[in-house]
Amino acid sequence: MNTAMQSNFQPSFVPLITNDDINCVSDAVANGWGKNRDYWIKDLASSLAKFLNVKYVLPVSSGTAAITTALASFGLKSGDEVIIPNLTWVACAAPIVQLGLVPVFLNVDSSLCIDPEELEKSISRKTRLIFAVDLAGSSPNWQKLTAIAEKYNIPILEDAAESFGGQFETSIDSKALGSLGKISILSFSPTKIITGGQGGAVCTNDEFLMRKSESLFHHGINPSKTGKYFWSDEIGYNFQITNLQSALISSQLSRITDIVNVRKTYYALYEKYLKKSDFVSLYKYPSNVKSNYWMYLIIPKNKILVPKEQVLLEVSKYGIDLRPFFYLLSDMPVYKQFYSNVNTYNRFLADYGVCLPYGYDLCEEKIASIVDTIEKVYQQFYSQKHAF
Repeated sequence: MNTAMQSNFQPSFVPLITNDDINCVSDAVANGWGKNRDYWIKDLASSLAKFLNVKYVLPVSSGTAAITTALASFGLKSGDEVIIPNLTWVACAAPIVQLGLVPVFLNVDSSLCIDPEELEKSISRKTRLIFAVDLAGSSPNWQKLTAIAEKYNIPILEDAAESFGGQFETSIDSKALGSLGKISILSFSPTKIITGGQGGAVCTNDEFLMRKSESLFHHGINPSKTGKYFWSDEIGYNFQITNLQSALISSQLSRITDIVNVRKTYYALYEKYLKKSDFVSLYKYPSNVKSNYWMYLIIPKNKILVPKEQVLLEVSKYGIDLRPFFYLLSDMPVYKQFYSNVNTYNRFLADYGVCLPYGYDLCEEKIASIVDTIEKVYQQFYSQKHAF
């Protein structure tokens, strides 16, 4: 890459940090100790509970910590099966295996999320949990998932890490993504819609699951139960979030509606400039999903199929950092042992899906330029294919 390209480098993601955010973190640094050591943690928990309309929220150190804590709170036994989409981030699957459970990989449907029809066919005597992931700003059909879960009396763990701020809509009402599972998790890692650098949360209306989570995330210490501190009542983890992280997340949460509107504006601009593309289409969310527009996924049209790694490499020569869409978990060496019947649509998304820059540094001029480069690169591949 030449110097000119480096100076105009477009990262895949840049967070939005305001002076208010910095002031909140500065307050936590200066005053968040001693009796105030958990001030911002409590503020975050109460703000999230109010936003999601759930009874209990437990902030933790990361989204993966939230998944591990939520999974462990159900008290499942080694060999129990957990149904999970095959096309998702690996952090969803790793805790399942680490806890001695068995992931059962399913295809996603056009929502990019777990396919309800395949879900019902995959339930077995060993199925103990359905792990539904609200992927890339989208959401599964929660009406169908909930009906299936109730029919078979199997709880749902919802991962709303990538769709927080969005809603699932029905003809009757709208419910916040992150409030729809028996227990739900959030993530505030660097590329999420709001961030603390890291951080996550466990959310539920079930008091037993919350009390279990509160014990597990902090070394199994239960002072209210045992009357002792520094006394572990069970084997637990060190998944505590800091006051500093919580201050940053809480500050951003206060303007989440404005943040989602910014992302919606970016999506509309990408849609505008990609409308006439000969080579790719911008993914469109289901009509019953009020998205947070977290990620901007493009998929190729039939004119030419180029593996996503080749697209990323070629576009990087123009100073633009793209991200590949997720890989199939069952393709990875550590998960190949778990059978998966991958359909054509899921293979297509995994092999060819590309995610456009989605940070808060975007503007119409940048988006127009990014789309122009995408068209140029796909045109190059198309010309090469038809050169002879």
